[in-house]
Amino acid sequence: MSNKNLILRSQNRARGFAGAPGTELKRPGSKERMVGRDGDINANSKIDLMRQIAHLMEASEQGLINDKVEEVAASNKEKFELLSAAYEDKNGGRWAELGAYIAGELSDSADREGFFRRVLKQEEVSQGNVPRMRVRRKNATAVVAGGPGMVLPQFARDQYYYPPEFTISANIRVEHREMNQGTGDIMEDKYVEAQESIMVMEDRTYILMLQALLGMTNPTQSLVGGLTPANFAYMRDLITRWNIPVNTVLMASNFWNDIVAGTAFASQMDPVSKYEIQTTGYLGSLLGLDLVTDAYRNPQLKVLQQGEMYMVGAMDNHGAYTSRGPVQSVEVNNYDKGEPARGWYLYEELSMCTFNPRSVVRGLRV
Repeated sequence: MSNKNLILRSQNRARGFAGAPGTELKRPGSKERMVGRDGDINANSKIDLMRQIAHLMEASEQGLINDKVEEVAASNKEKFELLSAAYEDKNGGRWAELGAYIAGELSDSADREGFFRRVLKQEEVSQGNVPRMRVRRKNATAVVAGGPGMVLPQFARDQYYYPPEFTISANIRVEHREMNQGTGDIMEDKYVEAQESIMVMEDRTYILMLQALLGMTNPTQSLVGGLTPANFAYMRDLITRWNIPVNTVLMASNFWNDIVAGTAFASQMDPVSKYEIQTTGYLGSLLGLDLVTDAYRNPQLKVLQQGEMYMVGAMDNHGAYTSRGPVQSVEVNNYDKGEPARGWYLYEELSMCTFNPRSVVRGLRV
């Protein structure tokens, strides 16, 4: 079996899914599949589509979906034999090759499902130079990431911000004892661990940056009784009053229940019908704003609390980041420490800056 199939299987468990493919789920109370052969969610109307999306989100959160199960024909024994062969290959490069593939999948997963790359503008940084980002408003305070899970204020005194670069990493080890016992799906567990260390840390750092901006201009909005067209529009107006376009809403899954309930949002909602796009967390647009959720992630990989949402302005008015490239992998072991274990050091180098407190407002469901 190829490394690709091994990782495909790992991705599903990383998202917490061990059931059937989402394309095989049946509509509640019906023998009709929720997803048609064309990849569209089966629905009779826009409101019905919104309800089917709610059922799919609920099924994924309950671990009832495994979208790649049909792509992995090999048994658990065959998967373990592949992993074992790579583990025992001390000089042939198979272990390093597997690590490189994992690194690539981590980068792809962060691009597809992560938050911060959707809302921050990517700035170029060349070799030999430090990151710099143009100031849009002088005499204003920005928030930069000082490291994984650490944020710092930075006051604009000239034409540029200079956010520090930092490393986000995962240090993964597979012990020889684990290989001997062969219990559980080792590769899947290690992939979850790596995703939590990299993609989740990226998004958690970004969320901390948003929280550091709160109160500078826009106070947190208490959404009493849930999300309504009125409080949604009010949150948007808090940003647009500064002539900042609003593009994206990052929201916890339980807000979708507010959107589906009744018909108040129906005429203003444009839900995505393609199931594959849904699983990336993109639900559609509401009043022209993209709705993005972490509902399809494993609970370990979620970054939003239930009842929490962030509305953010367009990239040019909100923030930026730099990246020195995709996740890198270095083969490592613990033999010199007297521990029989092999693994990979996975890392990436980033900088992040949110430079406009006017461009974000937080909503909390109460």
